[in-house]
Amino acid sequence: MPPINLDEIALAALEAKLEGVEASQVNKLIELLESSKDVSLVKVFIARQAGRKQWSKSSNFRSATRLWKILSGCRDIDEAKKVLGMFKWFYEAGSRASQRVLDNLKRQFRNYVFNPSRDAPSNFADTYLRSVLGL
Repeated sequence: MPPINLDEIALAALEAKLEGVEASQVNKLIELLESSKDVSLVKVFIARQAGRKQWSKSSNFRSATRLWKILSGCRDIDEAKKVLGMFKWFYEAGSRASQRVLDNLKRQFRNYVFNPSRDAPSNFADTYLRSVLGL
């Protein structure tokens, strides 16, 4: 079983922060997975929230697209729980950062951010964490 791609999860979290996704949306995903035990239902919920413009404050919902793709690769409920848990942690780590730090990451990785057809670059998760921690 290949390891979970932390770089993709971190990029989805950065996109979510840049799009203005509220923490309540992230928590709803985890709650739904816990109660339903159904990854497909969570994916449909993500699409629903994006379609209803409930996912983010902007009309952009690329983070939802990227997260949907990540969850599509999960082999079972346990892997999906890990993905959503890490997504929440990366998202929360980004909450600590200033908008300037997030914008700098967006500029530095402009070929990847908001482009869910491109996989996150190698070591993005480490770069993201270092940036939001001010290292």
